[in-house]
Amino acid sequence: MKHSQKLIDQAHDLAFRGELSNKAIAKKLKLTANQLHYILYAKEDSGYWIEDVKEKEPTITESFLDFFISEDFK
Repeated sequence: MKHSQKLIDQAHDLAFRGELSNKAIAKKLKLTANQLHYILYAKEDSGYWIEDVKEKEPTITESFLDFFISEDFK
């Protein structure tokens, strides 16, 4: 089965966000577990969502982590 790039991008985006389990992502996108696994581990996303992530303000957790991995504190 050929998967559209839009579907591949959606799957990667949802997985990257970490808010849903793979089972929930598969259900949301109407895929089987095997299809989702194939999309996540064999297909590449287009990278369109990277710009979306860059535009957002960092979360408290991201700011906290950035503080501790900063070169100034090594």
